[in-house]
Amino acid sequence: MNAKELRIGNYVDRTDYICKVTEIKEDGIFTEPLSYKGERLVKQILQPIPLTKEWLLKLGFKQKNDIEFYEYIKDYFIVENEYTDKGVWDFVTDDNGMIVEIKYVHQLQNLYFALTEKEL
Repeated sequence: MNAKELRIGNYVDRTDYICKVTEIKEDGIFTEPLSYKGERLVKQILQPIPLTKEWLLKLGFKQKNDIEFYEYIKDYFIVENEYTDKGVWDFVTDDNGMIVEIKYVHQLQNLYFALTEKEL
């Protein structure tokens, strides 16, 4: 995982638990576990978190019932997937204009922030 993809506040998988990025420095990435407070490590091995239906719900998206594909909406921000095992979600505008493929939670967090100036 490239540290240049990350922002403070992104969620990452530290292989033993999910963490939130708190600082990004030249000597490493500092994180704080979501389940408890206090531990901060440098030079961690981090993995991106695959974007799933469960993560979309945790991030406040609501599922729109549709027979042909899975669609989740939050503040006019639409994420959809035609197949649950596809592993890639598409961000589309409400007029079906722009499509961007999203595989990981931090990518969705960054795109959402760039377009809405709000954190997920």
